[in-house]
Amino acid sequence: MRKAPKHYSAEKELAILKRHLVDRVPVSDLCEEPALQPTAFYPWQKEFLENGAAAFQALRGPHRELDEKQKRIHSWKRRCRPRMKSWPRSWRSISH
Repeated sequence: MRKAPKHYSAEKELAILKRHLVDRVPVSDLCEEPALQPTAFYPWQKEFLENGAAAFQALRGPHRELDEKQKRIHSWKRRCRPRMKSWPRSWRSISH
């Protein structure tokens, strides 16, 4: 009789991958401990390595958006600066 495949949480998969990549535990040893099959381990590793850049983009993404918005505002202020002299004083304080 065939065993049903065991499903691991994302945290558990990451912990197993970390033991292999950081602690240099051989895959054969990892597969013996939690009764993990190599056919399950290698797709995890492939997915992790292919999608690893997404983690860094997620960290840096909001900052890029903010930088782009600040550049657009700065550009707008530069184009409008000559006209700002006629604006009310409270509006002029917006420009830095």
